[in-house]
Amino acid sequence: MIKDSLRQRHEAVRLTSSGERVLIHAGSGAVGQFAIQLAKLRGAYVYTTTSARNTELVLALGADQSIDYQLEDFSELKDIDVVFDTIGGTTQENSWKTLKKGGRLVSIVQNPDETIAAENGVSAFFCFVQPNREQLEALAEYVDADQLTINIDSEYELADVANAHKRSESGRAQGKIVINVSS
Repeated sequence: MIKDSLRQRHEAVRLTSSGERVLIHAGSGAVGQFAIQLAKLRGAYVYTTTSARNTELVLALGADQSIDYQLEDFSELKDIDVVFDTIGGTTQENSWKTLKKGGRLVSIVQNPDETIAAENGVSAFFCFVQPNREQLEALAEYVDADQLTINIDSEYELADVANAHKRSESGRAQGKIVINVSS
């Protein structure tokens, strides 16, 4: 029973499928970069929010449209099938009105309000990823086939982990921050 419930939830949370329109917040962040690429691999039309300085990056990753969150209002989008929320707060609050009836809001930062979801005729999910072997092997196949790019923002030695943490907290990293523990 529990296993079936988890399987149904996994299917509902699936980011997107072919032909869907998806809005990914913070597309230039490490998670957003993967989300853009995986949504494109599934055949979605991808909108993403980012700053103007990262427009080239997100378009190179496959985003169809970049929205400069400092100058443009993403909430003017309509009939979005999936919103992938990596920010929360007011960004999540303003995302509800972009979704079409039957759409999905998936957040990795805070539990979406089920009442608001029901009022808007959409589904809402909090997604906490627990990788498994099958998922990691599928991602590795995408990387090996050059279908998934991994951007490394910076690399730090273990002794310099405090600076790596500062870099992460800055919100300016454009990819993964690597801690080298082998030296």
